[in-house]
Amino acid sequence: MIMNRIALVLVGSALLGGCSGSADFGDDFDREWVDGNIEQVWEADIGSSGWGLGLSLGEDSVCTVSSDAQIYVLALADGQKLQSQFLDFDESVAAATCDGQRAFIVLDDASALLQAIGEDAERWQVNLGRSLLGEPLFAGENIIVFGADGTIEAWSANSGLLLWEHTQQVSGIRLEGFFRPLQVQDNVYAGLPSGDLLAIAAETG
Repeated sequence: MIMNRIALVLVGSALLGGCSGSADFGDDFDREWVDGNIEQVWEADIGSSGWGLGLSLGEDSVCTVSSDAQIYVLALADGQKLQSQFLDFDESVAAATCDGQRAFIVLDDASALLQAIGEDAERWQVNLGRSLLGEPLFAGENIIVFGADGTIEAWSANSGLLLWEHTQQVSGIRLEGFFRPLQVQDNVYAGLPSGDLLAIAAETG
């Protein structure tokens, strides 16, 4: 309703001013929209998993963990299901990442666990004590998590022990959910909500 009113105001202003929409929005505004040529390689049905979390690419597979705790490993070439596993938790999945063999899952209550894909019991479980800013990631044998409070931590994927902790000043306004840190060789890179680019050594912080 509000958008309709705004549109009417804009149209009315253009008519009263004796000018066209093209003049208001630039010379290229009226050019024909061209749809890009997108070729779909494959499509995979992963049931009722909804929006995927922790989508990770390997050399020949893609791994995803959904908000309802379904883990899928799919062949990158044709989307064939290589492995799948459903985990039953009382809490919803708040954040997750996986690498094809392991899945690191953070629940809404801030508890986190490492699950070896194909095994019934988790390897270890800890309580992070904070909500996360977007996705964690595997960096070799470390798991890097970015807290919404500016705390960055590395946990051992093998033992679940806290290896190091780093505090980064963050702004009061943060964009949560679409935060995707990236590992390149021995470093982890992340664009912060403040507009800064952070690079940290995955082994030492």
